[in-house]
Amino acid sequence: MDSVMLGSLNLYRRMLRDDLPPNALFHRVEQDGMALKSFGHGIAGMMAGWTVCVIATPVEHIKARLQIQYAANKADRLYKGPIDCFKKIYVAHGMKGLFHGFPATLVFRSSFFFWWSSYDIFSRYLHTHSALSIPSINFWAGGASAQVFWLFSYPSDVESSMTELVVLQDGSTLPELSMLSMAGKATGAASRPAS
Repeated sequence: MDSVMLGSLNLYRRMLRDDLPPNALFHRVEQDGMALKSFGHGIAGMMAGWTVCVIATPVEHIKARLQIQYAANKADRLYKGPIDCFKKIYVAHGMKGLFHGFPATLVFRSSFFFWWSSYDIFSRYLHTHSALSIPSINFWAGGASAQVFWLFSYPSDVESSMTELVVLQDGSTLPELSMLSMAGKATGAASRPAS
């Protein structure tokens, strides 16, 4: 998935830099020509995140289902492995089942805007205000921008995981499950007896 994300990121950066008419929102003038502003890098990152959703949604859905199988005896587990999980979801729910959680994954992957815009800010700052080598700048800017990414994306990552973990064992339709409904269950709101 990372190769798809980074490949599409570079493609979208080139498209925004070379195919958009020069404008103050996306471009800045440098000695060797036009360059993207941090906002442009963020938009390219967000678009790359959306692109990778096509692969990430079913993969993360299957991974999440396999991770919550807690039975010590493997025979008691619903899924024998990723291929079995794929087959069971597909047979019971079709492509819609495999892509359940796509909107939540799209929101989560939109947070790549913050990663790549902040990466540009940190790397340009370190280039002009430090004597660090280029690999060191890439390392520190990458680490700092990853922290910015998780700061903004963590809530949507939790929501995405919760959406993917809707119980599918009975072959029923896929209901919506959100952090709000889970919060109600955690506080006991869902377990109160009916009056």
